[in-house]
Amino acid sequence: PTITVSATPLKATTVGASPPTGYTDTVNYTATATPALVSGTPVAAACTTAAATCTSSAATQPARLSNSSGNVTVTISSPTANGSILAADPTYQGVVTVTVGVGV
Repeated sequence: PTITVSATPLKATTVGASPPTGYTDTVNYTATATPALVSGTPVAAACTTAAATCTSSAATQPARLSNSSGNVTVTISSPTANGSILAADPTYQGVVTVTVGVGV
């Protein structure tokens, strides 16, 4: 099978059209999806948002995904705030989508 991950930046939900000077309404990050397999070493799929939606290349797995709950782990890391260190809003929203394609 293959694993693909896509993600959108985290966007402020209540700050309005533009944040005050020195603040940001967007937080970018890296989204990584790592499967658990019945055998072999998994190949992670990752993409980094950069003020736009990102989509990883398909990560082809050497074996089937394990038949268990939680067989794909999603990790969010490396947050960046467009050069600003101040968040403009206490609430941000983004989307991470993991797609598992058929195979092996």
